[in-house]
Amino acid sequence: MDFWMKTWQPFLSQTPEKEKAKEGETMVFGCQYHSPQGSSLNNLTVKWYKRDGKGQKVVMENNVTALENNTRIFMTGNLSEGDASLTILKVTTSDHGTYYCQVILSNGDVVTGDGTKLRIQRALGKILLCFLKNAFRDFLECLQVDQGCQTPDNPLSCDVSQLFPPSLKWGGAFLLLLLTHKPLGFKDLD
Repeated sequence: MDFWMKTWQPFLSQTPEKEKAKEGETMVFGCQYHSPQGSSLNNLTVKWYKRDGKGQKVVMENNVTALENNTRIFMTGNLSEGDASLTILKVTTSDHGTYYCQVILSNGDVVTGDGTKLRIQRALGKILLCFLKNAFRDFLECLQVDQGCQTPDNPLSCDVSQLFPPSLKWGGAFLLLLLTHKPLGFKDLD
């Protein structure tokens, strides 16, 4: 029995490995831990820290935020039961990075999770799509549509099969569809 007590090591499980969120969403990162027999879960330190392109900083320690004026980040788990889950309300782009859960036992042993990489997708709002409508092409109709990012898995597309020859012009937050005599490809866009 003495052999098993000496070899039982602290254990920490952090989930998920990575997560994507849109600005404004709420994120929860799990952190469950167990300590060797004899180590009280009440006599330990639990930290969450974030690592990003600017370096590493502690964001939470024993359910006390380490960031000034921040009430969006807090622990939602019960520390005495081995749950140090972290919640971030209304995520912003400044929340991107990799978050690590770390438990420091009363004997000084430190156990750190593998990290949760958080990526934030910006809330881009709406764009205005305008086009000439009717047989005489003298009526301009405009619609507000969701703005998206053009990526390999999420291309921004526009169906203009009813209007020929179409051309597109990008300008700030507006997408303007004009009828011209010269069709334009995406490489021709402003």
